[in-house]
Amino acid sequence: MSDSGSVLRGLSTEGGLSTTPIPKTFSRLMEVSDLFSVTPGVLSKLRLRPQILNEHTESSREAIGTINSTTSVGQVFKASHDNINGLLLTLESAASETTIDDIEEANDAALQLAWVKTGTNEAVLETTIISTNNSSTKSMDLDMSTLNDLWKFTKPATSWDMTGATVEFDYYQTSPSSSTTMTLTIDSGAASVVTLSVPADVIHTWQHFSIPVESFIGSANVSAITNVSFKVTSKTNNQNAYVDNFRFRPAPGSVSIELWDHGTTIPVSATTVYTDGTQYATLGDLGIGGSVAASVNLPLKGGKQLYHVDEFIAGVATEIPTNATLTVDNYYSVVIKYVDTDVTVFGPDTTHSVSYYTAGFGWSAPTGTGIMTVLAGAAGAGVYSDLMFGILSTQDVYLSRTSLSLFDASVALAFPDVSTEINIFCESDLMVMELVSHRQFIQKEHTVDLMQKPLLLPKGGKIEVYYSSHIGDLITSIIFGIQYFFTPVTTNGVRTS
Repeated sequence: MSDSGSVLRGLSTEGGLSTTPIPKTFSRLMEVSDLFSVTPGVLSKLRLRPQILNEHTESSREAIGTINSTTSVGQVFKASHDNINGLLLTLESAASETTIDDIEEANDAALQLAWVKTGTNEAVLETTIISTNNSSTKSMDLDMSTLNDLWKFTKPATSWDMTGATVEFDYYQTSPSSSTTMTLTIDSGAASVVTLSVPADVIHTWQHFSIPVESFIGSANVSAITNVSFKVTSKTNNQNAYVDNFRFRPAPGSVSIELWDHGTTIPVSATTVYTDGTQYATLGDLGIGGSVAASVNLPLKGGKQLYHVDEFIAGVATEIPTNATLTVDNYYSVVIKYVDTDVTVFGPDTTHSVSYYTAGFGWSAPTGTGIMTVLAGAAGAGVYSDLMFGILSTQDVYLSRTSLSLFDASVALAFPDVSTEINIFCESDLMVMELVSHRQFIQKEHTVDLMQKPLLLPKGGKIEVYYSSHIGDLITSIIFGIQYFFTPVTTNGVRTS
């Protein structure tokens, strides 16, 4: 046993473990991982299936649709596989913003009363370098030549409630982040500060930042924020930063996502009602979650976000005989519905006048039984404006590596057992990774390289980790990941040139 405290044992050729090289057709490499919470004294079950991207449209450049109380948005696609094992979408909550300061003060003196300096250089107004957002006419110029210069804005009346909110602002910097860096702070009182370093990989151009309050580090009472500030934390002489449209967006709500089967005929814009199809009413992984539902509720984060919706699953649990798989080459719609907040949906740049996905289209429809209408986007009617979407699936793979990363642990008393489950509930004895008791560490990674004896995991199979935590075990979370080779298959409608 090595001093790291981990060892691989029990490696056998049973249960699907291959002793031959990976076939040449398995030419693509991919990996997937997830973060799991661990409760001391409880048996934790960590389970993963492969996820392979097939139907998709890349890019999240343009807002092409809005979900609200009267309108749903969807994407028609043609199924290349008999299952869905996850969904990718780019969405932004349209909840109304609260203005902190739009930097439209009358003069420098008024700006300096609003943004009080601590240090050498006063903030001044800039009327040439200004953001194009929100009809701005001015921005705030912060001299970054002096280390630890700070500018603080204090709310003139009651505090802001930023619970679940996203801080948003436009930012322009004349020096790269490697040499000049700002720190943004939100404060709820003495010794209650939350900070986040603001990167600037691109200089001499405006960047829009949407920073979830939950991403900040510190102990501020986010329900009672009284002031915000910028501070120079690394500097380059004669360089400046510019800030504009400083606001925060309140906590977003959620959307509901459904799956509808249209059969072998593609829906017709302005004619087909999406509810004329058949709803797939058993979304979920019976082999992992043990339950299914007619829709998936997706809680939103603040700002524009790419969502990897692991709960949007259809037909994956092929080891369960009663599981309902999809029909290959049928047309389906991912339908995104309003729950409690307006939501903007993003897609490719339609000004290029290119149909990025050739076996479907993005659409909007009145909520309920409305007629599906192609999203026109910025290019106008007649150009398909697909959502930025991705359909993930599972298929036969060869496992090449498994890994466990254990966090926040100073004492580890348990032994994580890793095994495979292939179709019809057949478990194979793959491996056991041991942790030596009372090893002292903050984070420990255990990796098993299977390239010498790759494991064939058939479609529908999964990898499982059983972590029998004990009272006194200080591990609080585990990242479990798998790497695998798969055979590329023909997919429907994805433009390749």
